[in-house]
Amino acid sequence: GLNSAKTRYCKEEAFYVFYKNLPANAVISLTDGAGNFYTNRDSVQILYSTPGTYVIKIRVFSCGLVEDSLVVTIDSSITPICTATTPVCQQTEVVFSNATPQQYLAAMAFDFGDGSFSNNYNASHFYSPGVYSVQVITTTFNGCKDTLEIPIQVFENPIANFSADINTSCYPELITYTSHSSDTLLHEWLFGNG
Repeated sequence: GLNSAKTRYCKEEAFYVFYKNLPANAVISLTDGAGNFYTNRDSVQILYSTPGTYVIKIRVFSCGLVEDSLVVTIDSSITPICTATTPVCQQTEVVFSNATPQQYLAAMAFDFGDGSFSNNYNASHFYSPGVYSVQVITTTFNGCKDTLEIPIQVFENPIANFSADINTSCYPELITYTSHSSDTLLHEWLFGNG
């Protein structure tokens, strides 16, 4: 009869169906329940992209007609719904805002892209300066997985440094300040005079 390794698969998981004990010179037609038709093959690789229940039917013609069917269920994965504020400076905690529906999840994992991991639903992480690709991985109770990648960029902390052309002066003498700061995008001068 018509067989498969199991009758429950995940969306986008390829699997084979095959017919055991085919008679010699048999003519085979198989439909996968999703509108695809296959002929003269004793095994067929099938991949469904839409969750649901499908009836796979086979017709074997050889000294008569033999028909058989197999019902498979295709389960959906749960796509992670997660964001993070980026870019950030080093020593700033990156907090991942998670909105993935928990009731369908058997597990959730974060691969922070720096060798660190977390299985917490709400995760956060501190990074060294650099660019990272975080993977958020969901697993349903049926074992279906999905992955979301979140790019994270972490900058070095700026180093504030400046000099003045003179150290003391009398009003209204002009003092020129020069920034020697590094890793800065913006300078804000505060002179303490309100």
